[in-house]
Amino acid sequence: MFEPSGVFGTSLEDVLVVDGNYTFHAKARVAINCMTTRECQWSYHVAVGIDPDATTVTAQPNGTSPTGGDKWQVTFTPKDRYGNYVGPGMGEDLDVLPLPGGTLVGGLIDLGDGRYVQEVETEPGSDADPGITVGQPDRPPVVVAPPTRQREGYRYVTPLVCGVEGGECCECASVVPGRFATAITAYNATDRDAVLILIVVPTTFAGATSGRWPDSVSARAKDRIILKPGEATTIDCCSIATMLFGAPAPSNGAVTFGVVALESSVKVDVSVTYTVVTKEGASPSIDVEVLVPTGFRVREARPRPPQPEPPPPKTRQLPPPRPQDVPRQREREKDPAPEQPETTKGKTKRAARKG
Repeated sequence: MFEPSGVFGTSLEDVLVVDGNYTFHAKARVAINCMTTRECQWSYHVAVGIDPDATTVTAQPNGTSPTGGDKWQVTFTPKDRYGNYVGPGMGEDLDVLPLPGGTLVGGLIDLGDGRYVQEVETEPGSDADPGITVGQPDRPPVVVAPPTRQREGYRYVTPLVCGVEGGECCECASVVPGRFATAITAYNATDRDAVLILIVVPTTFAGATSGRWPDSVSARAKDRIILKPGEATTIDCCSIATMLFGAPAPSNGAVTFGVVALESSVKVDVSVTYTVVTKEGASPSIDVEVLVPTGFRVREARPRPPQPEPPPPKTRQLPPPRPQDVPRQREREKDPAPEQPETTKGKTKRAARKG
């Protein structure tokens, strides 16, 4: 007789690391009075599984679509964690879908050197990443997106003067005595949503000057809104004071002097109004200027996109009965097991036999 059965094997580290067909040959020998051998052969096909950390991705702007969305050319080189390439020539096995907020334009292009190109269009005014998800047969989809994204926009910069400068302090003040106000108005005349980012950098805050040369200060407040097409907003001393103090400030507070920067995802119309009244309350003046924007491009870290939902689980198919089990199963169906006798208080109720 053979010894008790079991699973016997060995761990093969870093063996299936290249795509292709592998053939295994296992031999077993059992020596009980005589030598007995068993052999078995089987094959595996190994395919490259895309690893998002090893895959290189770039996204280049490719103009604007007729609907107003941004078009991106996403170029990616899919690899697995061992550095193996998917292809070239494997584009038909890749199931490409866009990330939320984007749509695919055209099909997947195989460049023939391990790189693939897919054009993606993002929704107008959306901050969606120009990324995609790539699925493979019998594998869950993975997110393929550039680690950084390039943000383009327009920047408007204007001086900020709000509050009252009394001139009582012995120190030299940045402005002459008087009461000052600044109001910035932005109007979205485009047909796209405008993402506005407001940055306030006060060199003099509530009468205290901390940014006089050669000293410098950084931004003290920052906010963000979305301006719909045809909408306008005004940034005045009251809104800036709420950002800086966390609550509305009195109109006769000490002067705040500095710079306001307004960044927009699209070109909007921005004007600024400066008002000043002398200390005695006479000779008021008002000045209105139209701000000319400067374009900018900045690369920033891309937030990690959400992972795609896994595919629905497959139902497990039970294997058919083995040939040696069929007669046994038929016997059970023909002669079912007898019912167990019922017991009451530890005693067995037996059916009375007929004489």
